[in-house]
Amino acid sequence: MTLSMEEIIQRVKKLPTINTVAFEVIQLCSDPEVPIPKLVKVISGDQSLSSQVLRVANSSFFNYPREIYSLDRAIVILGFNLLKDITVSLSIFSLYKSFELEINYDFKNLWRHSLFTGFAMKTLSESFDPEHKEILYIAGLLHDIGKLVLLYVLGEDYYFLLEKSEKEKKKLLELERKYLEFDHSEIGAKLLENWKLPEVICSLVKYHHIPDQCEHEDEIASWIRLVYLGNILAHLLKRDKVDIKTHQIFDYSMNKYYSFTEAEIIKLMENIRKDIQEQENYIKLFEIGTL
Repeated sequence: MTLSMEEIIQRVKKLPTINTVAFEVIQLCSDPEVPIPKLVKVISGDQSLSSQVLRVANSSFFNYPREIYSLDRAIVILGFNLLKDITVSLSIFSLYKSFELEINYDFKNLWRHSLFTGFAMKTLSESFDPEHKEILYIAGLLHDIGKLVLLYVLGEDYYFLLEKSEKEKKKLLELERKYLEFDHSEIGAKLLENWKLPEVICSLVKYHHIPDQCEHEDEIASWIRLVYLGNILAHLLKRDKVDIKTHQIFDYSMNKYYSFTEAEIIKLMENIRKDIQEQENYIKLFEIGTL
């Protein structure tokens, strides 16, 4: 475990199958005012992505009586916002899949948590910041991509830290900084920066465990606190527990950022769980299982 952060990022640059269209889709969907024709043009330029979008649109989840055979028709039937959600989810999923891990790690578990955090961000944004739902959803999906980078480069050495964190109930961030001198949030943000994704997305990923270290303006700082909260709630959903002691395992300094009562946290989780269960078939399209 002697590699620097820059050396790790350099190794990731050698990934053989990075979908550049995926980056462009994420950039476009980060803008709530993106013109429909522009997004359609980008999606159409990638035959694989186009066919995946149409496959999802024609799935039993949406259950439309007629076949959707073009992206233009998909927009008319699904609506632009839903098409954006589908496209950005598939694009980020393709980025995750591009990391071919040599160790026996449950990739689906990491993607499942990322997707659930994305859904948590959708639910939270409806209450706290509906105008920026797209940015928050994307940040939720990407927030832990640094873990995938570290698994890809360090392999068993990083898997050991994940196991140690889980078995000993120690914060992963603290173990990473102790043994690596940096953490998965920094790695993830640096990777997204090198991939030229929007600066705001990089910041949301970098500070999602440490909102108080963010020096951004108030709006972005509030988004970072939402991603921080969405990540914790997604972890709690996995464990099906909502007591104070459980969420303190993930961050015992949560009270610095929020003053929710346990009843309020339960209510938030109920809303997120309901939204996820309503999307059950949509989640199955990514072959990851459901709650």
